[in-house]
Amino acid sequence: MFWVLEAILPYLKINKEVTKDNVSFRILTELNFGIFVACSIFVGSTSLIGEPILCQYKGDSEPEAEFINTFCWIHGTRDLADHLVSDECKPKDGISSNGDKNDEEEKNKNLYYQWVVFMLLFSAVLFKIPTWIWSFLENGLMKLFNSENHLKNDMWNQDEKEIEAKAEMQANSFRKIKGRNMTMVYYAKFMLCQMLAWVMLFVNFYLTDLFLDGSFKTYGSDVLKYYLTSANPNPMCLVFPTKVGCPIKTGGSGGNSNKDSIYCILSQNIINEKIYLVLWFWFYALIGLLAFQVVLELIILASPFARQFLIIPSVDKELFLTPANQRFLSTCTIGDWFVLYQISKNNHQEYFFTFLGKLSEGYNEVVTNDTPTENYCNSMEKTQEEV
Repeated sequence: MFWVLEAILPYLKINKEVTKDNVSFRILTELNFGIFVACSIFVGSTSLIGEPILCQYKGDSEPEAEFINTFCWIHGTRDLADHLVSDECKPKDGISSNGDKNDEEEKNKNLYYQWVVFMLLFSAVLFKIPTWIWSFLENGLMKLFNSENHLKNDMWNQDEKEIEAKAEMQANSFRKIKGRNMTMVYYAKFMLCQMLAWVMLFVNFYLTDLFLDGSFKTYGSDVLKYYLTSANPNPMCLVFPTKVGCPIKTGGSGGNSNKDSIYCILSQNIINEKIYLVLWFWFYALIGLLAFQVVLELIILASPFARQFLIIPSVDKELFLTPANQRFLSTCTIGDWFVLYQISKNNHQEYFFTFLGKLSEGYNEVVTNDTPTENYCNSMEKTQEEV
């Protein structure tokens, strides 16, 4: 168990040594992967500790009682007859989902609890797919532009010539990919992977709701309403019944079969109802995060000022926005900006300024008519007039 948790914990880390995406993408993929795997481990471990199901048995034989518990856990339980169900566990119409049928064989069979662990693992894998695809498509570009100084506090004590040489080398690398429009391809690939992560969120929500027979989409709000108003029924009891029946057929003395209905406590559902309640709130929090990210992406596409604000620390705008830097940024496409923005997150701030200064060399003269004038990275009117 400790070995498994040790392998899972790194996925819960949001900040990475090399940043090649954004925070919302890591939350939707890597953090979700870690959370759902941790939930599956927790659910699986609780089924091994204690008794996941405990059935009422009138005999004195302990082995036979264990046999009945195992039988009911493996072969499934049934909903109790309506007159045995407490008021808080009855639907509002007073009729259970199986109507007025008294035959235990015709009542709803509860077997989903055996699949909860696998369903959580399947959801975790779905959440992880976009980051696997992006890691393959990204092909280590940000690692190429990652400076060893971005995590060091003694950056000022580094050899200045060495920093200049490294910045010049990385500037040459950026010029190559900029000239071949590789930055636009890089940006497009990331956006596709990010949209895939958004799709996986809704796919997982739909599959979870389907797994719970359509009860998950309003599960959390129904639970809140129940505890705030104390009005029956209890949705946790309806979706995850803890009091169930287990029909068992045994051989009779005359050769015929005897059918007994045994009363059982499905204690595993006490864990399941809490897990899915937390996941319901988490899903809706992620939907809110997704909405915020969509708005942010649209603002970035539409507003050069927003892109400038993100890539340039506000306290250093005067130092950063030199005429050469402005002229260079005026030639940037949205793909150029995105790669530069990712590079800025992987390097020390002062090193990034040095790197940008190397990129801006050659833009000290007034830009001619042959220079691209699309101002994707700067919205300042003065810069546009110079272009």
